[in-house]
Formats: sequence, C-alpha cells, structure tokens
Amino acid sequence: MRILYASHKGLPDQRIEREAYLAKAAGHRVTFLGMGGEVTPQLDVFEDIIMLRSISNRQAVLDKSIRNEWATAVEHINPDIVHAGDIIAAKYTSQTGRRMVYDDHEYWSAQRIIYENWPLWKRIAIRPFLKVIPKWEQALLEKYVTITVSEGIAKQHRKHCKNVIVLRNYSLMAEVNDLPINPKRDGVAYVGNDLRRPRFAPHRNMAGLKDHLEFDELFDLPRNELYRRLTRYRFGLLPFKTTKYTKYISSTRTFDYLNCGLQVLMTRPLFESHGRLPYCYHFDDYPDISKAIEQCERVDPAVIMEYANKNLVWEAQKDKLFEAYDLCMDEK
Repeated sequence: MRILYASHKGLPDQRIEREAYLAKAAGHRVTFLGMGGEVTPQLDVFEDIIMLRSISNRQAVLDKSIRNEWATAVEHINPDIVHAGDIIAAKYTSQTGRRMVYDDHEYWSAQRIIYENWPLWKRIAIRPFLKVIPKWEQALLEKYVTITVSEGIAKQHRKHCKNVIVLRNYSLMAEVNDLPINPKRDGVAYVGNDLRRPRFAPHRNMAGLKDHLEFDELFDLPRNELYRRLTRYRFGLLPFKTTKYTKYISSTRTFDYLNCGLQVLMTRPLFESHGRLPYCYHFDDYPDISKAIEQCERVDPAVIMEYANKNLVWEAQKDKLFEAYDLCMDEK
C-alpha cells in the first residue's frame, strides 16, 4: 500500500517520521508531502519527499491557489491513504476525495491559547485562521478516522468521531535500545529551549522555575546525541504550569526521559494527563520541587529502561496505527 504522510510544514517531524518508519517496516511505500524549505529528516524512511511553497496561517485560509497546488501534488503521488499530520494538511486533503487518516496531535481548537501570547498585530493577522479552526476540526472528526496523542483529547473527539485511536508520542525503540545504562547519575535535565525564548507559550509556562531549581537545558541536538546526554542525569523535568490545555498534554519528553532511564519530575496535572506513569513524581508548585526530590527513592536506571523499552515505544503501538489504516480503507 502507498501511504502519503502530509504536513503543512517540513522535516524533521518526530511523530510523522516514526509513523512512517513503522509503515515502511511493514512493507508499505511511504512518501512525504510538505510545505516550506526545511527538509532534514532524521529517519531515512521516505521513498520520495515533495515540498510545496511555505504559507502563513492566514494564507492557509485565504490563499486558494495553494489548495490547488496541494490537490495536484496528491493526485500526482496517487496514494492509497493520506496520513494528514495537522489540521491544514487534513483540510486540504479532504477536498481531494482521498481516503485519509487525520492525526490531530495538537488538538488545534483547544491549543489556540498559544496565540494569546502573540502581539496584537499578529493575532489580528491570523484571525481568519483562528476562526475556522473549530469548524475545520469538527468537519474532519465527523468524516475521518482520527489519531491523537492522549486519552484526554480522545475523550473530547469521540463526541464527534466514531473512530478515535490514541497513539502516544513514544520514543522509537530502534533509537533507544542500545543506550548505556550508566548507574552513576546525578542532576536534573530539561529537554527544550523554552527558557531561551523571549516569552513562554501559555501551555509551556515555566516562569520562576529557575528560582527554585538548578537544571541543565538540552536542545538543538541530534536525537542520538540527546539520548546519550540524558543517560548522565537522574531526573528529567516537565514543569509546565497549569492551563486549560494541560489536561490534554502527552509530551515526547516524558517518554524520552523514561527510555533513557531517568526518573521524571512533573506538575500534578501533567502527571494525570500522562496516565500516572511509573517512575514519574508530581509536585504542586515550584517551591515543592526540592522536597519531592528529597523524598524520591533512587531507582535503578536499568529497571526504568527495561519498563520503558517494553511499554513506551512506538513499536509497542504499531497495531493501533495499522488499525487506523484498516478502518480508513473500510470506510470508502
């Protein structure tokens, strides 16, 4: 079967690449269609990569010509299924009449809060996009098999969609199975460059965290280097403050930490949204972190890695991915 993985952005894209990796390993032919100039996949999986011109969120709504270009590209590729990795790619593909699986890993209508922190002029510029998101989202849910990242999002989507499948943002076993165990660990790590940005996204707010905890920030590293660096640390950090979006979060960081043998410190709502995972420890506010660390018993990294490598890797949920494709093929 030929599967087209589609996004309104470029590569790398961890989620799309890992889904395509599973499909290729199962014998399917996989192609990528995206927009923009960045094409640096970290996994060598795609038979072909086709890139259209980049567009802004405003153009995604108002520029009709890009939809025609998208339709032409899809027709040229002629896939059996399109796996649309975001709401724009899904909207454009829905107008081609192709079989499609919608991968809503952002929950776009709820995550519109990220735009609240933008300057006023930028919010005005993208207002057409913000207005159509709920309409696009509901129309897609009502018609297509939908994949998402957490049970919190799935529960909301099932109000409109009969086939919702949860594929969490797990690590890829092929990338973490040979990591050094390293029992002599110390310190706390955070994966991400959020503290280097001018302002926090509302759903990733960590204001004041540095006043209560010393930790290292890891970012802009190839994944193989990132994983090896993480094996030096005892704790991984997921400290976002609570927002109305927090209950839907299922962060890739959490699963990377665990697959690298780290114990994970996270705020209580994030602990709940991740399903109360083993080797994860919650705190209520930043002044409580030190106490949480003191009360946390040391766990052998080998034990954490064995559990994560078995249960929290993409390969463990491949049957769910192919279930989505089977449902998609049966719908038309």
